[in-house]
Amino acid sequence: MLIGEFPNAAPACVFVFDDRIEMWNAGEMPKDLSLDKLQSGNYTPSARNPLLIRVFKEIGLIENLGSGLQKVCRLLTAPAAMAATARLK
Repeated sequence: MLIGEFPNAAPACVFVFDDRIEMWNAGEMPKDLSLDKLQSGNYTPSARNPLLIRVFKEIGLIENLGSGLQKVCRLLTAPAAMAATARLK
């Protein structure tokens, strides 16, 4: 996750299991967002800190607000990712 909740200061984590990959972040999911909306792509990305997003976009660190999560989901369901996951078993 690009933007975390700084007062918490807990790092984002990625856990790799035999049958899945889990990502964890200490921040809360926005109130109007649900797992169903994320999985369907039926949501409007939002930023906790719009100024930081603007700076990162201007210096080329991000493409578009919300594009990272969509890209991760697309890559994890790609045939190459599925084949790599099968090799882990």
